[in-house]
Amino acid sequence: MNPILELLKDFDIAAFALVLGLLWILLVIRNAQAGGFSWKRAMQDDNSKESVLRFGIIVALVISSWFLVYVTMNVIKATADLEQLFPYYMAYLAVWSGAKVVEKLLDVLILKFGGKLEPSPLPKPAGT
Repeated sequence: MNPILELLKDFDIAAFALVLGLLWILLVIRNAQAGGFSWKRAMQDDNSKESVLRFGIIVALVISSWFLVYVTMNVIKATADLEQLFPYYMAYLAVWSGAKVVEKLLDVLILKFGGKLEPSPLPKPAGT
């Protein structure tokens, strides 16, 4: 058998896509830094404080995108039944479109309550 075909037979496309994505991110970062891009500023909220939420969003996006590619490639390798992928794509879309909706909801709630949730007043004991 042709050695190139033998190599392609065991080729993991999901891992290759992950490596290409990471290389692309590094290239974008290198080019953006020439224009004043800073990871420190990218990970800060509007008040210039470090934001775990922003870091978590980036990490979650990378991991979930890689997982979607990995599942897609394994289903295509195992069977040609693409209907098995439907729940994964719907979950991916729901999470990432739902995240923006939740963010807007939180912004509205913070504006409405001034960033503080006041506890409800305790009822006074009877006879006082």
